[in-house]
Amino acid sequence: MTTTRNVDRQILQRLVTIIATNPTERVMMPEFGVGVARMVFEPDPSTVVADLSIDVAEQAALYEPGAVITKLTPYPEPSKGMALLDVGFKRTDTPDSGVAASRFVHRGVVGPGGTVSEVIRG
Repeated sequence: MTTTRNVDRQILQRLVTIIATNPTERVMMPEFGVGVARMVFEPDPSTVVADLSIDVAEQAALYEPGAVITKLTPYPEPSKGMALLDVGFKRTDTPDSGVAASRFVHRGVVGPGGTVSEVIRG
């Protein structure tokens, strides 16, 4: 594992962990995580966007107080069997910090038999 001193990168890595972790996956922290894979291909995209935005913002407020989510945009691509997720955040530790963004921090792919695999970039 490589460590970094870049604060934006550290925050991004923690946000990716929050987004990709399923609730109850962490034994001592069962409420931790958004579990985005369960939402990726729900039938109503507007509901998914609203639910995902609320879940990510709440989880970030609890577990990543160094950032405020400024943008969360899912890009479902059902014809390709995948979805991408853009996340933007603003650091809270410096008043003049700009908005940082990460393009496609999370990708879910539906494979044969409906299995969902995730590719997490941070």
